[in-house]
Amino acid sequence: MEKIAHTSRESDMINLIEIISNMSNYIIFRCSLGDNFNKDYAHKFIGLVKNTIKLMESTFSFGDYFPWLKWMDTVTGLEGKLRRIFEEIDTFFNQVIDGHLLSHNSNAKHDDPDKVEDKRNFIDLLILHAEKEPNLNLTRDDIKGIIMDMFVAGSDTSSTLIEWTMAELIKNPNVMKKA
Repeated sequence: MEKIAHTSRESDMINLIEIISNMSNYIIFRCSLGDNFNKDYAHKFIGLVKNTIKLMESTFSFGDYFPWLKWMDTVTGLEGKLRRIFEEIDTFFNQVIDGHLLSHNSNAKHDDPDKVEDKRNFIDLLILHAEKEPNLNLTRDDIKGIIMDMFVAGSDTSSTLIEWTMAELIKNPNVMKKA
């Protein structure tokens, strides 16, 4: 809201799509990974996710449609680009999980359990569930996949829904007045 207010005071154009997309991504980031990361760190990860989605949407994968032509994905560079992005995302997730494991172990020893429970986020719950239910075999890779699914499925769909809602409100001033 501050950015919109500041931009409008300056009489600049407001890129509502970018603002809504960033807001959606940061909400998902904080809910799933917590709010103990600096903004640059979150911004880098969100950029990686956006690049992954953009690459998957805009690039034709021969191997997806013609398995015998999968080697073409190597020739076109798609496989290398995806590998680099996924290695960066994997490194990020390993750092996040390690940080949460350290925090979890530290909190278990020193803090009041009721206060710690209020600070939990989704990744804390997954880690705790993996510890309490070892027969489920919830691995580190499973946790990374679940969090990645949250970003890929949640960020773009949420921001698109809000964008379309805003567009409809702008087109229909009477409905906007009621809202």
